[in-house]
Amino acid sequence: MMMIALFLAAVLEKGVAGYAALDLDSGRRIEVHGGDRFPMGSVFKLPTAIALLRRVDRGEFHLDQSVTITPDEFVGGWSPIRENAHGKPVTMTLGELLRFMLGESDNTAADKVLAMIGGPEVVTKTIRDFGIDDIRVDRSERILGRDSADKMAYANDPRDTSTPNAMIALLSKIYFREEGLSPQSHALMFNIMASTPRGKTKLPAAVPPGSVVAHKTGLMPGVSNDVGIVTTPDGKHHFAIAVFVKASPLKDEEKDAQVREIAHNLYEQLAQR
Repeated sequence: MMMIALFLAAVLEKGVAGYAALDLDSGRRIEVHGGDRFPMGSVFKLPTAIALLRRVDRGEFHLDQSVTITPDEFVGGWSPIRENAHGKPVTMTLGELLRFMLGESDNTAADKVLAMIGGPEVVTKTIRDFGIDDIRVDRSERILGRDSADKMAYANDPRDTSTPNAMIALLSKIYFREEGLSPQSHALMFNIMASTPRGKTKLPAAVPPGSVVAHKTGLMPGVSNDVGIVTTPDGKHHFAIAVFVKASPLKDEEKDAQVREIAHNLYEQLAQR
């Protein structure tokens, strides 16, 4: 623990870091600033995916249904959908839209899903139904892109935030299949998270090769996050890890390195038996 404490002290000079980690097999736990709020950035797309898939399981939506996104619905920031549309409407299945949102972290996909399910408040209510009170989703990506320009204001805004402890609680729900999804929807969500090309230099780079990392990243001005479930290469141990950094003056790759180093130390601590 001393090693992590010393490392965290260094990190705090470059922003504010908070984390929580849980050995899902033994219940062993590590946390620093675990009850503090941090902007989620694109991490909010994970609870949004759960809210969508619960409605799919109820038959309100179908993964093979067609969804059309018009140019006026394109969102700034990271959006492969927008980039490849060349200003024209795009039609895809809902399943493809889910993969763009959760796997590619596409902002346009996220806002389209939020509009379809009834807005950010539906996502917050879904998580509240699990008994998790400290995750809240308040704004679309379009509005977040505007509001995050001021790093310090964004870092201190309670909207669209999670505590590390609350995110660990959500990851635990996912691991133990208590997120209210059918086996098919659970497997789809987990597989998308485990195969995402995003955030390779964060949590996936912090753990040994051969580990399975099902995770969701977040990157905004002053913010870098990664949260996920790590299965050790031998398949015998499972860890939930949530690392958040806010109000950082560093470049994106330097913020990502903060996340990676903290996550590596957390993994090493949990792996000691």
